[in-house]
Amino acid sequence: ATPKTKGQDRSNVLYRVTAATLKSEDMIKIPIILQVTKDWQTTIFDAVQKQKELENLAIKEREETKEYIRPIVLMQAQNDSEIVSTINTEEIKNYLIHNLNIPKEQVAIATGEERGIEGKNLNEENEPIRFIITKQALKEGWDCPYAYVFCSVANVSSSKDVEQLLGRVLRLPQVKKKENEELNKAYAFVLSENFYKAAHDLTDSLIQSGFDAGEASKLIEI
Repeated sequence: ATPKTKGQDRSNVLYRVTAATLKSEDMIKIPIILQVTKDWQTTIFDAVQKQKELENLAIKEREETKEYIRPIVLMQAQNDSEIVSTINTEEIKNYLIHNLNIPKEQVAIATGEERGIEGKNLNEENEPIRFIITKQALKEGWDCPYAYVFCSVANVSSSKDVEQLLGRVLRLPQVKKKENEELNKAYAFVLSENFYKAAHDLTDSLIQSGFDAGEASKLIEI
């Protein structure tokens, strides 16, 4: 859950496992399909369309295997500012509900100030939430195997931050490969070219985590 940092060792590590082992045991979604867009509305629209596509596949998967999956999109907003206009959590929520006609019960904001998913079991079949909007609150210590799509309109440029954020959508539900191949992958839609570059630079970090060079190069598809 915590990426290894080159040249440093953590004192609170209880157990180490390589990413290559997680992949071989069907514990993570591989690869991550990364798409960069030029405006924030397109970024969000594309993420919503991918969620709908995956949900249709999830219905088909259940018919074939009886397994329930509800694909969730994690959306990273920009931080609020008193100086300049930003694409904040409320802006994204309004766009989803009023422009893309997403039912409001499917949208939750999860930040330090607003805790829209607190006390909710996102794995329950009767839970309607499919879109979770955050800033940085889900970067660490949060996990949901139904999270399939990461969508960011924030200006993220650190390879470490990119690795942690993408890690939120990597867990494979039920630790079992799916019949529909698209449900074995994760998806990322980002606005920032800096995010794109940082994601592209993850290869060295992935090799340190346990992937060989060939595996690392295949983790992210552009």
